[in-house]
Amino acid sequence: MEADGVAEGFLKSIELHGLKFNKLIGDGDSSVTKRLCEILPYGPNFLVEKIECRNHLLRNYIQKLTAMAKKTNYPIDLRKFVLNNLMRFRTAVVKAIRYRKNETTSINTKITGLSKDLLNSPYHVLGQHSKCDTYFCNKKNLNEDIWVKHAEMSGMMIEMNNIVNRLVINSSSLMVDVDNNICEQFNSLINKYIGGKRINLSQRNKYNTRIEAAVVAFNIG
Repeated sequence: MEADGVAEGFLKSIELHGLKFNKLIGDGDSSVTKRLCEILPYGPNFLVEKIECRNHLLRNYIQKLTAMAKKTNYPIDLRKFVLNNLMRFRTAVVKAIRYRKNETTSINTKITGLSKDLLNSPYHVLGQHSKCDTYFCNKKNLNEDIWVKHAEMSGMMIEMNNIVNRLVINSSSLMVDVDNNICEQFNSLINKYIGGKRINLSQRNKYNTRIEAAVVAFNIG
């Protein structure tokens, strides 16, 4: 239903707004993108690019790190360190995005730089700073990479690199640095008005009326 709704919006965008939308901010669900590739709303020569929501990527990143740190086959002190520093992993990514986005270079150079920073971010948090860029930190002379050695010996570093690779794959989306918070906020307001899925509102136009009320509340507060 969501994919069909978005597809209908693209098909009617010229009629309603006189616009062609060339980007779609998504949350990791590929069904909408697949539907748009099937219908090609603006023809085969005008494809819609999917941009992954920054917040969803970061949330997924932290969730996977949390799940990894709860696996008992890794040393308990290392797992505790990761769990106690989850926000540092996230902050390292956010800092890299902010810096690379504001660089005065080509977009390809920005994406390459961001990918390098993302791959290095777990090593930075674990105490190894030999590959940190100068804007990122100034701890290159410190020898605090004991956690990196523990992670490599236990095999956690391999899994951690696999997790961060999802961010690297989506470096171009992270460079755009956008989210779909406004959609999430609107959906939460709709759920407030319709009471979730507990009540049957399909008779006597009740559902449409409540949706229209949610639209008014969203637009004017």
